[in-house]
Amino acid sequence: NLYGYCTNPLVQVDVLGLTHRRNNTEGSKKNTSGDVDGIDGPPDLRATVLAKTGKLHATLSKKQRRDVVMVAGVRDKTRPDADFYIATNQDAGKLHPSKIHPILKNRIDTQAEIIDLNRNLIENEGLTTKQIRDMSDEQLNAALDRAGIPHDVDGMNSAEQLRRINDRVKYREDQLANSGQSMNSSHWDALKKENGPHGEVKALSDALHDFETHHGREATADDLNNFELYNQRLPSQKSKPISDAPMPRCDCCRWNVSGVDLHPDLPPEESRVDERAAERWKNQ
Repeated sequence: NLYGYCTNPLVQVDVLGLTHRRNNTEGSKKNTSGDVDGIDGPPDLRATVLAKTGKLHATLSKKQRRDVVMVAGVRDKTRPDADFYIATNQDAGKLHPSKIHPILKNRIDTQAEIIDLNRNLIENEGLTTKQIRDMSDEQLNAALDRAGIPHDVDGMNSAEQLRRINDRVKYREDQLANSGQSMNSSHWDALKKENGPHGEVKALSDALHDFETHHGREATADDLNNFELYNQRLPSQKSKPISDAPMPRCDCCRWNVSGVDLHPDLPPEESRVDERAAERWKNQ
């Protein structure tokens, strides 16, 4: 395939295939002065994220990979010449809560309350994950009211997110049941820790802050569709290849960064995740 070769194979080698762009390794952004990714024409978000993932894949130890996990990239579509925002889970873990953009911080805080409500319904009200999944919107909204959680956050349905978090709890329950365990405080704490410190949140937060500086106004939830998101999983071992497919957002990040424009490769992968989640409820 001639299209798979680098523009100058004498000075450049593409080990990933069709991703031969010069990788940026400084901070969470790429430099857009000149050619930043090795491909003629405007920089490409997917190729830039893959290039970053490729460098990490070639250099990180197994322990370091557990901290990095994935690479997220965000593009501001209102500014064609602006930097891409590239971040890993490790970058996000270092982000102080006070530095998270207010739109995302509000969503993270609300989702933490939804997780607490899910736990309360199970531990204090005696419901099972199956019973919670089968609750009507009216019943879920009543539970949200008792917890003081708004039904709508930036146009997102809190009852629907409670169902999604409950699906995640079901997944954990099934995992634990295989080893004769059940959900306890440490497992609930781990679920809450998943809410927020992921690469998508860091990259989008940086993008929103810069958007406000450039446009001279506060960003709103309606502005989120001005950004495009692409995720890539970092293989857990150096011997494993980088996947051709993107990494779906986790259940928490679907809520936290909802409203962004997804790279076209992402929705099909997330649909497959939803199909697997639905399978878990069969025969329950």
